[in-house]
Amino acid sequence: MAELLASLRSLAPKRPLSYGESLQLARMQANALREYLGATDQSDFGLAWLLKQQHVPVQFVPSIKLDPADCNGSGMTVQLSKGQVEIYLNEIEPAVRQRFSAIHEVKHVIDLENFEILTSNLGSGNPGRQHLQVELLCNEFAAHVLMPPALVARVWGTLRDLEATALMFNVSAEAMRTRLTRLGLINRPIKRTFLRTSGNISPNHCCA
Repeated sequence: MAELLASLRSLAPKRPLSYGESLQLARMQANALREYLGATDQSDFGLAWLLKQQHVPVQFVPSIKLDPADCNGSGMTVQLSKGQVEIYLNEIEPAVRQRFSAIHEVKHVIDLENFEILTSNLGSGNPGRQHLQVELLCNEFAAHVLMPPALVARVWGTLRDLEATALMFNVSAEAMRTRLTRLGLINRPIKRTFLRTSGNISPNHCCA
């Protein structure tokens, strides 16, 4: 795990990043994680490696131990007084939710070493907005690890079934629906075209 974290951290420039740059970095690190573990083409991405390693122990704890101010009640990364970092996951949540939360927290662990530098430009000076953007970046990392765009598009193109596709990737139907929407594979917005005719703008104007 120490070697993996060092490899993923090495992808980040040691300077403040914009939100767009941070998104690109999260996706790059997600791809690198799969490549490191030899799981590039696997839809069901196993997490036994994460639960077995002890460099950053993963513990399943009661929800009361998860501070709602620091997390959404699903997981939390904690740095103990002696510098040890641990990941806590809500023990009563469904396995698919724990799975997403675990990878979300891995991103927090990756960024922990240079957090102040990497995130100093996020939120435009607003701590609340900065916190939200950090959480969104961790969600993007988790989604990209568990549901890589090209792999999702390939499986969705074959199955065309939300539940079946979610099952293939071992994620919740809600997470898969969100992913498919963000990738533009479902619920695509209707595009309206405006053509100038006789000096007027007419929506959806067409001629037979």
